[in-house]
Amino acid sequence: MRVAELWRYPVKSMGGEALDRAYLDSLGNRWRSSGTR
Repeated sequence: MRVAELWRYPVKSMGGEALDRAYLDSLGNRWRSSGTR
């Protein structure tokens, strides 16, 4: 599967930000992300 975009939404502000790179395990849990656009 290929993901076109991944956005992070902090609960406090709900202002989304795009991530340059994110590493997920086989269950879809994020364990590391780097850089925001």
